[in-house]
Amino acid sequence: MAIPSKMCASCGRSFEYRKKWAKNWAEVKYCSDECRRNKTKFDYRERILSELKSRPRGATIAAHEISGTDDKSADVETIKRSARLLVGSGEIEFVQNGRVVDPDTARGEVFFRLR
Repeated sequence: MAIPSKMCASCGRSFEYRKKWAKNWAEVKYCSDECRRNKTKFDYRERILSELKSRPRGATIAAHEISGTDDKSADVETIKRSARLLVGSGEIEFVQNGRVVDPDTARGEVFFRLR
């Protein structure tokens, strides 16, 4: 039997059923206490989509371009959180070296493009 899984409403990562959630699995929305605390505190979804729609079809954008700073580490993880939610809804793709990658397992610099 396959273990049930869900997508976190805050970070977009998939997470699996745990025994401690047996009584309320239907209500579980977040993968961790941190995600429950932050919920949608850092939501870049609209900004990611508007940046991508302003570019030619098939063009990509890096996370640090969304943050509006040259510091590649600034807000990159929070931008990736929002991008994972967009991947889950089927609006964008994560790309590395010209190939679509799984947002849960991608490491290093990733780019986003519209589907």
